[in-house]
Amino acid sequence: MMSDNTVNLSSLEREASSENTPAPRLTELAGQSLELARIVAKNITTPPTLLAELSTSEDRLTRQNVTQNPNTSLEVLFELGAEFPDEFFDNPVCPLLPLENPNWVEMLPEDTIQTFLSHHRAQQALLEGFRNHPHPYQLFSCWKLEIHDLPTHWLEEFSRSIDEDVRYSAAGNPKTPVSLLKQLSQDTSDRVRHGVANNPKTPVPLLKQLSQDTSYTVRRSVANNPKTSVPLLKQLSQDTSDRVRHGVAKNLKTPVSILKQLSQDTSDRVRYGIAENLKTPVSILKQLLQDTSEAVRESVANNPKTPVSLLKQLSQDTSDRVRDDIAINPKTPISYLETLATDLSLSVRNTAYEKSKGRMGEYLQILWR
Repeated sequence: MMSDNTVNLSSLEREASSENTPAPRLTELAGQSLELARIVAKNITTPPTLLAELSTSEDRLTRQNVTQNPNTSLEVLFELGAEFPDEFFDNPVCPLLPLENPNWVEMLPEDTIQTFLSHHRAQQALLEGFRNHPHPYQLFSCWKLEIHDLPTHWLEEFSRSIDEDVRYSAAGNPKTPVSLLKQLSQDTSDRVRHGVANNPKTPVPLLKQLSQDTSYTVRRSVANNPKTSVPLLKQLSQDTSDRVRHGVAKNLKTPVSILKQLSQDTSDRVRYGIAENLKTPVSILKQLLQDTSEAVRESVANNPKTPVSLLKQLSQDTSDRVRDDIAINPKTPISYLETLATDLSLSVRNTAYEKSKGRMGEYLQILWR
């Protein structure tokens, strides 16, 4: 024979699960016991306000039941999706989300996005939301993600996107397969082809093809690419665009013979590219020391490979900006900084003073060890 308590509990459970139980009574029942709260959380007539309260329960099963309840508000449902992705997609309202709001994926909190990205079923829903979004690239900002954070198999979808920003991101992604890079290298957008040319994983044959591109920005990216072959760099060193030749001048693979040739270029931009290159021999840096362009001499002053003897000469340059860069260069001896601290230029004096103070502090720390 059943006890009165058992009969009473069974009666309360039926009441908690009944669709005819008034909302105030459901609230009362949810507060009586954990078992009843779990049942109320599953009841499809439980008001959203009570479900929201139950969603913060310390009991996992209660939260799980709220996630499956079609009466749960979207705000609460989206929050719970981070913990219960399967229950989220089992919720009857889930298939209706794209119909009611095609941009529903924008509403997902960051934690839920992170969970969904590692959940196969959720990935498909996100990808569908991305596909249907009028401005898909904006989703990266909404989700606080970079394209390299997203699953690799999405890249094929990105490469076909109508959004140029998305295709550009795919073109520059080191994870993008060569087959897709080849496809994107034929894109109508200069910017997308530039992304392919800039990609460190783009194979040399594709770079060779892009070195003939009509857009100088694409050819410049080929010139900058660390994988570009020496024969290709030699070809690009003759390019009609000084921006392309500047890319060759900065490339660490460019041989000395080409650096020497470009150090005589008529374009200041190309010569300061040579002055910036860490592989430029001292003999060429010494030549550029006398360059008529202030920007070129600044680049020599900034180059960490410039020897102290040349820094000394540049510390007496007629340009305030060049002398300021000498004060910034970590190789500049403290004795030169002391001289620059009395410079006629206030900017140079301030820079020299700050740098000498910092360097002296480092020197004293070494002595105190």
